[in-house]
Amino acid sequence: MPKKTTNNTSTIPALGFTCLNPEGRHEVDIVFVHGLSGNPESTWKNSTTGFLWPKELEAHVPNARILLYGYDVHALVIANENKSMRVEDRNQIYLSTVGCFFYGTPNCGSSIGQAKRVKIVSSVLKVASFELPEKIMKALELHSDEVFDLAEGFLELDICRKETITMYTYYETRNLPELGELVVDETSARVGYGKEVMNPIQEDHIGMVKFKNAEDRDFIHVSKKVKSIVNKLREPTAVEPRAIELVRHHGDQDERYQTGANLAGNVLCLAGTRDHSRPSPKRSIFHLARR
Repeated sequence: MPKKTTNNTSTIPALGFTCLNPEGRHEVDIVFVHGLSGNPESTWKNSTTGFLWPKELEAHVPNARILLYGYDVHALVIANENKSMRVEDRNQIYLSTVGCFFYGTPNCGSSIGQAKRVKIVSSVLKVASFELPEKIMKALELHSDEVFDLAEGFLELDICRKETITMYTYYETRNLPELGELVVDETSARVGYGKEVMNPIQEDHIGMVKFKNAEDRDFIHVSKKVKSIVNKLREPTAVEPRAIELVRHHGDQDERYQTGANLAGNVLCLAGTRDHSRPSPKRSIFHLARR
């Protein structure tokens, strides 16, 4: 499998939050989170056309603040050992979330047999193997069952049990050339949420979130769904939105964002948050991707 090339001209940091449009008055946060071997920019950018669709999404949701998020894979793996840390922050994230978009995420829980789980883990690791250190690969293999159990735990959250969120799950329909097969098929991608809407994308596991341009049918589909959820956020709600403060250290300055982010998998999560610097409620949206 070929090595992944790095864009040395990128101005987007590999770690933390980067706001693509810091100016203006924002009612909504749209946060993009990449997958295991991904990057906050290249995951979403079409290498042929140079189209970075998170930036283009601003034109469709002009009241949105667009945030790209990058994280350390090693930190993500070992985070499972610190489940009790910042529980209150996580609870606020859950309560703030009003929608999720998953892209090529192996969400399958108990409905998938052990043999299928092993196959999915194997395929995902093959995709990431040329970019992840061996010790990370071993850790992922060791905790593979726990990773799948996260899907079941997610469904136990109040936002899922009460079916208060909107959820769109996208799955690939083309084999990844390097593997000759699908990495995450429709069955494996399914979360099992009552109001979940499944959607195919006519691409492979890597290309499914690299839309070609603003006329790309998949980009148009996703942008319309995002806009529809944002419009619903303006309707009266019985749930009081809450927020947590996320900080990205940048030199001598700390960039702080009021948001409620779900940082697992290939997902677009929409969350209602309270921006304490403004008198009116602010909302947040999150995209999380497979690589």
